[in-house]
Parts: sequence; C-alpha cells; structure tokens
Amino acid sequence: MNRRLFALLFVLIVASGFALRLFLIEARPLHHDEGVNGYFAAQVLNGNSWRYNPENYHGPLPFYLIAVAFAIFGETVFSLRIMHVLFGSLMPVLLLPFRKSLGDKGTLFAAFLLSFSPSLFYYSMDAIHEIFFAFFILASIVFLFSFLENGDKVFLYAGIASLSFLFTVKEGAFLVAPAILLLFLLFFNSKKKNKLSDILSNAKTIIICIVIFITIFTLLFSSFFANIQGIADAFKAPLLWSEKMTGHSGHEKHGLYYLEIVAFSDLPILLLGLLGAFIALRRKNGIMLATFAFFLILFIGASLPKYKVPWGVINFIPLLAMLAGYFIESIARKVKNLGLFYSLLAIVMVFVFWQAIFLSAFKSASQENKLAYVQTTNEAKQIVERIETLQNEKHVKIAIINKQSVWPLPWWLKRFNVSYYNAETISEFDVSAYDIVLIEAAYSHKVKNANNFEKERFALRPGLAMDAFFRME
Repeated sequence: MNRRLFALLFVLIVASGFALRLFLIEARPLHHDEGVNGYFAAQVLNGNSWRYNPENYHGPLPFYLIAVAFAIFGETVFSLRIMHVLFGSLMPVLLLPFRKSLGDKGTLFAAFLLSFSPSLFYYSMDAIHEIFFAFFILASIVFLFSFLENGDKVFLYAGIASLSFLFTVKEGAFLVAPAILLLFLLFFNSKKKNKLSDILSNAKTIIICIVIFITIFTLLFSSFFANIQGIADAFKAPLLWSEKMTGHSGHEKHGLYYLEIVAFSDLPILLLGLLGAFIALRRKNGIMLATFAFFLILFIGASLPKYKVPWGVINFIPLLAMLAGYFIESIARKVKNLGLFYSLLAIVMVFVFWQAIFLSAFKSASQENKLAYVQTTNEAKQIVERIETLQNEKHVKIAIINKQSVWPLPWWLKRFNVSYYNAETISEFDVSAYDIVLIEAAYSHKVKNANNFEKERFALRPGLAMDAFFRME
C-alpha cells in the first residue's frame, strides 16, 4: 500500500472516530463520578483551591485537563468530556511506531478497532480517569518497545514520560508500570545487538529519564508546588485503594467478570486478538508476544481482586486490538480469495461500528447495557433539562432532600440556588418556600403544603427513586 493511500485511510479513521464522538458527546446522562470530577476540576480554576487527596479521588492529571477545557469552553457537559474524547480519539495514532510490525492493513484495522471498539468508544465520552489510564498504558508500551526496536532515545524519553503520566492518572500505576518495565527487560534485553544494559549504562540517558519522570510526577502531585504534601500522599494512595480493592466496597464481582464484559461489548476484538496471539506464538514474534503477555498480566491482575467495575476492560482492549490487527495482516498475506476476505472483514467492521453506536447512543443509560454501570437515567436528565428551561435561574429556589448521594445533580444544577437537606433529620418539609423540590421517594411522605405543586417520579439511577415537585404557575 502506498504512503498516500495509507495516510488518507488512517486520517479518515481517526477523524471519523473523533467526529462521531463529538456528535454523541452529550447523548449519555452524566454519571455520578463525572459530576464529582467536574466539581473538583472547577476548584482547580477557583484560585487553585483544589489539592490532591488520595482518600477522596484518583490522580491529579484528569482534573487539570478538565480544568483547561473549562477555562476554554466554560463549565458544560461538552467541556467536561472533551479531553476524554480527544485522548480516546488519538489512541490510534499511538500505533504508528508499530506500523512495521503490524503491517499497513494490520495498522489500519487496529486503528479502526481503537476508534470504534464499543467499550473504548463508550468510555471515551465518560469524564472519569480510565480513558487517560488506558491511553498512557498503550503509549508507554508502544514508545518503550519502539525504542528497543530502533534505538531512538526519543522513544525512550516519551515512554518514561508516559509512565510518569500514568502515575498521575491513577494509583493502579504502582502495579501496572513495574509490569511494563519488567516486560520491557524480559523480552528484549537478550534480543538486541546492543544490550539494553549497555544503552542504559549511559549516565546522561539515565539522568534525563529520571529528570523527566520526577518533573512530571512532582509538578502534578504538588499542584505545581502549591501542595508539596501531595508528593508524599501519592505513595499512600496504593495502600488506601488496596483496602477497597480487597474489602467490601459494594463492587465485588466474580472472577470472570471482565471476560463477561468483553464478550458482551467487544467479542470480535477478543476472538481476533486471541487468534493474533496464536500466530505470534507460532512465528515467535517478539513484539506481539510481549503485547499478549502484557494483556494476560493486565487481565489476570484485574480479575483477581474482588473490586471490579466495567470500565476496567478498556485498559487491555487496546492490546487485543493490536493483536487483532496483526492477525488480519498475517491472513491478508496468505489468503487467495481477497474478495471473500475483504467481505468478511467488512462484516466484522460493520458489526463493531454498529455495536459502538448502539451502546453509546441508543442504550447509553439502559440497564441492558453492561457498560452502563450505576448509570444516571434519562429520566433524571429530562428532569434537569426541564429545570434548565426556567428563566431567571438566580431567583429559582431549589431544595434537594436526600439520604443517598445525588450526584451528578449538584454539578448539573450548579448555576441555580440550591439548598440541601438530610432526609433522615427532617420531620417534615414545607415545599411552599421553594419553586422546585427534589426528594428521595422513600421520604416523600415528609412533604407538606404541596397542593400547588406538580409531582413527577423519576429514577436518578437504578435503585434510587426520587420525586420532583414543580410549582404550578
């Protein structure tokens, strides 16, 4: 395939993935965690009042990225998610250093899978930490392995930077990053003409790597030197989160949970990826064997703890996509009936594309969608949209009465005058003092003077019914 055609197809894949994400960026209601992350990101802009706290949230990088979007676009759902869309859309670009190993067809197919994998597509429009974590896992692997292939130290420095950014996204990096470095050593130290130990014995190289890693780590965890304690706190996070991962958090799942999620959302990628691993094993392809080995490390490592959430799958889906691309390239070189081959390939691509659209647009908040985890409902989104149509929002008085967490409502309604009450501590509540009252349905019996109000029941999320009282004009 000539360079111009490859470049055209590659840009088309990446651009279409980005454009479709932009089109659907607000289709899914805000998740509980997105509202919380939006609140903290807004604090970053509020005189830099936000400080890293390992007990309350993950690493600092996502909050600063969201804050940049807020500064440019204002505090909207679009700006809350745009950085996640951007990083999710750019993941295929990370494959370019592997073009020689994957081949042109394999690179293009893997790029398509990274653009439209249903789980990657879904969670790249979700303002949580995971898409950044998946991005820097893939970036670390690609850059470090590319350095070992061609010896260009630019890739080494980019890989070290990616590892450092990985730490600033989520505490899971304390497990994942050493695994990447171990694989880096095991698979390639004995295969290089110049031993890795010889390359790394260069003092200047080692110093540059250390400076890059420490600079990124220090700047972000210290809130750009406004909170030096944040650097020490970063090392407390793995211990704090290990208790949640192994204890009773309410997110306990069976051992094959992630296999169940991948089979639901990304079955073609799983099957083709495993076939790619089989071919890599037969051909003893070092790059692809390393990719498969790291997939196994991630998959098994994520499956062992009791704590599991569905977005964990996107950390290893990119590795399966690379292996799937390798499989397609290998088969394309041997197949005799190209017409049949491309027809079958087109069917797979159409299925993957449709699954991505179906789960992210039509079933984004449905309980039938295994990716929609404790998801805010469309009913709640409609209630908020009704409130947002009201004029003179500064004069609209809203009360929220709850026992359980009602996020993302506080972020959704941040421009309104909202008062919050504990549903358990009030004996009765006079709604006549407010224009709108949102109350957990289990406590609606405490409401009085509601004759002049229209009542509408909605589910904030599965298992949490609420009643909305709107004053009738």
